[in-house]
Amino acid sequence: MGTKHVTCRYFLHGVCREGSNCHFSHDLNNSAPSLICRYYRRGVCAYGDRCRYDHVKDTPREGGVTAPTGGGAPAAVLSSAAPPAVFFPPQTYVEATRSGLQPAVAADSAQLCPYLVMGECRYGDQCVYLHGDRCEVCNLHLLHPTDAEQRREHEKMCLSEFEADMEQAFAAQKSQDKVCSICMEVVVQKVSQSERRFGILSSCDHCFCLSCIRKWRHAPFSNDVVKACPECRIPSELVIPSVHWVQDPTQKNQLVALFKTAVSKKPCKFFLEGRGSCPFGDRCLYLHQDPFGRRPEPERVRKQLGPEGTVRFMNTVRLWDFIEERETREAPPSGDVTHETPSTDDVNREAPPTDFTAQGGVTAEEEELSRRLLHLSTSDT
Repeated sequence: MGTKHVTCRYFLHGVCREGSNCHFSHDLNNSAPSLICRYYRRGVCAYGDRCRYDHVKDTPREGGVTAPTGGGAPAAVLSSAAPPAVFFPPQTYVEATRSGLQPAVAADSAQLCPYLVMGECRYGDQCVYLHGDRCEVCNLHLLHPTDAEQRREHEKMCLSEFEADMEQAFAAQKSQDKVCSICMEVVVQKVSQSERRFGILSSCDHCFCLSCIRKWRHAPFSNDVVKACPECRIPSELVIPSVHWVQDPTQKNQLVALFKTAVSKKPCKFFLEGRGSCPFGDRCLYLHQDPFGRRPEPERVRKQLGPEGTVRFMNTVRLWDFIEERETREAPPSGDVTHETPSTDDVNREAPPTDFTAQGGVTAEEEELSRRLLHLSTSDT
C-alpha cells in the first residue's frame, strides 16, 4: 500500500506546503471517517489549540440524541446551540498522566501571559494566556484584570521594593562626601574596593573607615584607649562594618541589632564547640554550642558565707580579669575616660597581651601609625 492512499493530515488542516508534489493523498474521500479529538470531547485535551485533531463538539439531533460529526473535511466551529464543555475525569491512570486532572484550556486562560510580561506577545488577541494590566511601579504587565486581591498584593510588593531601593539610594548619597578622621580620605573613593567600607562605632557618630578603626583597636595601647573613639574618647562596644554611612539613631539601633543577630549565628573560635574556653563567657556575641547543637548551661552563681554571716556572690575568675585589672593600674589617668568591662567586636576577638614585643613585635609602619593614633587620642587631654 503506497502513501498515495493515505490522506495527508496537513491537507486536512489546510496547511500542506507541498501542494501537488505531496507524497500523500489530497483526496477527502480517502480520509478517515472522523478526526475529532476524543480528549476534547471529554474536556481534557492537554494540547489545546496546538492539537492536530479537530476540537468540535457533537451536534445534537432532533429528539435529544447526539451523533458524532462525520466527514473527512475539517469540522466547522461549534455553533451557539452546542452544549457547554463538561469536565469528565480520566478513567485510567494513563489518561490522567497525559491530560491532567483539570482542563488544560481553563488553566491556560487563568495564567498571565509570560510573553507580554517580558515585553511583547506576538499572538495578540489570539493568545491562549491572559494578558495582564501594566503596573505603574514596575512597568510590567503583572496585574490580573479581574483578581482584585492579586492586584493589591502585587502593588504592595512593588511599593515595598521601591521604598527599599530609594532608601539605598539616599544612603549612598549621604556617604559620598564622608571623610575618615584618621587617614583623611573619602571612604567611598578609596583605591581598593575592599577598603570602601565604614567602621560604625556603636556609641558615637564620628566617621572612620573600617581599616583605620580596626588598626586603632589593635594598637598596642591600654584597653581603655583602643576601645574609645580617637576623637571624642567615648568607649564603644562594637565596630560594625557598613557599605553606607549610618548616623540616624534609629537606623543605627537597627544596624546594631542586625549585626548582633548575624554574629550570633557564627561559631565562637574560642569556645571550639565545647572543647575550648571563651574569655568573654556569657557576654560573648558569638555562638556557643557543642557539635550536637546544644547550648552550654549558664554559669552558676557562687556564694560565700562570711564570718559575720553575710553572703557574698562570687563571679567566675578568668585570666582576662587579671589582664584587665593590670592594664587599668598601668594606664595613665585620663580626665573623661571611664573604665568599661571587656567587650567584643567584629575583629578584636583576642585578649590583648600585656607585652606586645614579647609576642613577636610589630612592624615599623604599625609603630608609626600607633604613635600617630596615640598623639591624636591624647592631644586634647
